Amino acid sequence: MRAAIKTSKRLCWSKLCDEVNEDVWGKPYETVMFRLRGPRANAPSSPILVRHIVAALFPRVPDEPALSPPLQAGAIIPAVTLEELQRACERIKDHTVPGLDGVPNSAIKIAIATHPDIFLQVYKACLRTGVFRACWKRQRCVLLPKPGKPKEEPSTYRPLCMVDRAGKILERIICNHLEATTKSPGVLSDHQYGFRKG
Repeated sequence: MRAAIKTSKRLCWSKLCDEVNEDVWGKPYETVMFRLRGPRANAPSSPILVRHIVAALFPRVPDEPALSPPLQAGAIIPAVTLEELQRACERIKDHTVPGLDGVPNSAIKIAIATHPDIFLQVYKACLRTGVFRACWKRQRCVLLPKPGKPKEEPSTYRPLCMVDRAGKILERIICNHLEATTKSPGVLSDHQYGFRKG
């Protein structure tokens, strides 16, 4: 009986890892929630190994001074509308794992619904000044092992990275503005197929 349970668990875990390729933001997130709260069976436990894996999966790029591109004279920064903010919130699932700030998705959605004016001011200021806050770029990372692979190899692990939802909402707003801009004729090549709707 124990052997059958163990085999069943292993098969379910393998199936879940395979699903990451098809739907990164679905079932794998639920697993990550469990792994963050419960014991990390299969996760690398050696700090040296974890550093090695992270260094291989996320190679460092030399820091360069950030240069803000000058705005063209008369350039119009599209406003962030209440409807746009609400649409971005609707895309956030309530039960996915929060980022490093630990704020649950449901809490940020309630905060935005209660005081949308405050969030609109923040996001408008971000677009106007060209600033994406550094704390919103930091991520919480969980390493999901691929089944049947050597545990010491970095390629054995799939990293799932969770960002703060406040930053994720700004990403969605920026994406919406880019999509609106690129719909204009001649902006994108006719041979550009990736990262486009339809």
